[in-house]
Amino acid sequence: MENEILKIILNNILPSVILFILYKFVEEFIIKPHLEYKKIIAKIDHFLKFYLNIIWNINPPTRTKPYEPLPEDWGKAKETFRNLSCELEAQYKSMILKRFLPNKKYIDTAIKDLMILSNIIGTVNDYKGAFQNKAINLEEEIRTCLRISRMIDEK
Repeated sequence: MENEILKIILNNILPSVILFILYKFVEEFIIKPHLEYKKIIAKIDHFLKFYLNIIWNINPPTRTKPYEPLPEDWGKAKETFRNLSCELEAQYKSMILKRFLPNKKYIDTAIKDLMILSNIIGTVNDYKGAFQNKAINLEEEIRTCLRISRMIDEK
């Protein structure tokens, strides 16, 4: 009788428990972090489209001096891109399996570019348009580095 109970445990219950543990490990440390990463990429895509008018016009037309406050949309755009940069970096660092993600140097470039984009929004006295061109190039580089395609031609 005890022998049969041991066989049932070893043949049925133990493999089920091991399979359940493996499933939970894969779910918690591989699938969920990858889905969170994909959500951040989707947010980056969304806000690059949402704030495209600001990226294409980094200084509000009514603002001529650096000490003048930024309009609310420009301030939100600055904060949003800075936050997305930090979220992307934190998520990337927390992931165990990075095999299906872009190369680390591309992720680092995208993180840096989001931060720079945040810093140059609202720049005044851009007489030669250097910051404006930089913002446009940053948007394109972020999309390239993170493999974000354009659904429509936004230009």
